[in-house]
Amino acid sequence: MPKIFEYLGIYLFLWSDDHLPMHFHARHQKYEMVIEVIFKNGKPTFKYKTVKGREPFPPAKLTHLKKFVKAYYRYMVRKWELFYIYGYQVKSEKVKDLKGLNNED
Repeated sequence: MPKIFEYLGIYLFLWSDDHLPMHFHARHQKYEMVIEVIFKNGKPTFKYKTVKGREPFPPAKLTHLKKFVKAYYRYMVRKWELFYIYGYQVKSEKVKDLKGLNNED
């Protein structure tokens, strides 16, 4: 279960034996959600799903998670590809802020 990102106490990670569609797990304290990434005509859409037996993110943390995903989805997808398609180990990155990123999608 490699952790791929940490942002404001939110951890994004992949399960080593996971399944399609492309998705990421997000945890913060006792909260957990799954983010599905679906591409249509080259544009991503994100679905935020609850995890059975876990509490969903509170609204403020969900807002932070959504901002992170919008800003970092390209990096998330790249790590997903490296891990699941090419079998590489991926390194975790701690993100301190989202400044300087182009969020124009």
